[in-house]
Amino acid sequence: MHVDNTFFFNEIRCNVRSLGNTLYAVRSLGNTLYAVRSLGNTLYAVRSLGNTLYAVRSLGNTLYAVRSLGNTLYAVRSLGNTLYAVRSLGNTLYAVRSLGNTLYAVRSLGNTLYAVRSLGNTLYAVRSLGNTLYAVRSLGNTLYAVCMKLSVLYDYPK
Repeated sequence: MHVDNTFFFNEIRCNVRSLGNTLYAVRSLGNTLYAVRSLGNTLYAVRSLGNTLYAVRSLGNTLYAVRSLGNTLYAVRSLGNTLYAVRSLGNTLYAVRSLGNTLYAVRSLGNTLYAVRSLGNTLYAVRSLGNTLYAVRSLGNTLYAVCMKLSVLYDYPK
């Protein structure tokens, strides 16, 4: 299972590049529209409808939606057989759970460290070096790096 990290930010336009064969770009069109495009055959779009609803749509057979219920709960649902939920416990803990055999967790240690761990054979980590650099590293053959100032960080399972 692969975790594709999508980052939301204000004012700064950046790209998330893979050293593999796929390129994902995160673009800010004003303050409302964010798009994540794959150079493959799939297009994912993240749209902000006001301040409450974010949707990730696949042109394939799967639809993922991220909804904000107040300021605390975000849910990522798959129309397939898997349900992912991202919950905010206060301001510090976010968890991504799979109903399958894999568990991913995003933990906030203070304001600086976020980690995404897989119980499988792959480990992804998101580290904050000050307020400007976040890196997502895979123990496999692919390295993802994001250099930007983030205001909000979301993770979308894929």
